[in-house]
Amino acid sequence: MTLYTLFFIHLKTRRVCVAGCTSYPESAWVRQQARNFAMRLSDIPQQCRYVIHDRDAGFAGFDWVLKAQGIKIVRTPPQAPRCNAYAERFVREARHTLNKMIPYYKKAA
Repeated sequence: MTLYTLFFIHLKTRRVCVAGCTSYPESAWVRQQARNFAMRLSDIPQQCRYVIHDRDAGFAGFDWVLKAQGIKIVRTPPQAPRCNAYAERFVREARHTLNKMIPYYKKAA
């Protein structure tokens, strides 16, 4: 089963905000997560000026919600995962940690 997780990283503090997880990231879900993130921005002392993401078409609705908040959208070049190294590192570490935990929980069940 494949799950898609939407997350944000504040690069200066390296704080990760997991916005949500779904098995099918349809555009309505992505837009709602963008709205939720925009509401949370008022709780963050550091101002968000940019959001960096890849060129996935699923971000189309997401972009206009954040642009309305005055946030500039920066897209990485096609097929260039190194351009978003912080996100790639977070995903790698999350997978590594979960792969250690899941067999433990399967034994306990």
